Amino acid sequence: MLDMSVIGQLREWIAVEEEIILNVSRMKMKRSAVAGLLLYELVADTSKHINILNAIIDLIEGCETDSAQVEFSYETIKDHLEKERRALEFAERLADETEDEHMRLLLSHIMDDERRHHDILTYIGEHFLQSARD
Repeated sequence: MLDMSVIGQLREWIAVEEEIILNVSRMKMKRSAVAGLLLYELVADTSKHINILNAIIDLIEGCETDSAQVEFSYETIKDHLEKERRALEFAERLADETEDEHMRLLLSHIMDDERRHHDILTYIGEHFLQSARD
């Protein structure tokens, strides 16, 4: 089992992430919808980081909770992977066609997300649904 100092460091990190959200929430971007979207993305990512760090603490403490139980099947994962692939194709096509740098940046963020979603779903399929495929 990991040292309690690791949990302390994780809790400090969570506090920093919470400060980031507070600081961003104080910013006002009235002149740029793109900047506002980028700040929204930052807050969403930071909130996700907090959830991940709390889950890591739960794993270390040996009390992984089932509060986020989700029922899914291998077929559901396969179907979702196909939808993620299609979404990625849309984003790639639009990014290739546009000259607008802001639009390309936003689309690149979506493409990164779609690729990460594919990796997540593949991981779930390989590690949590092994028996469903056998």
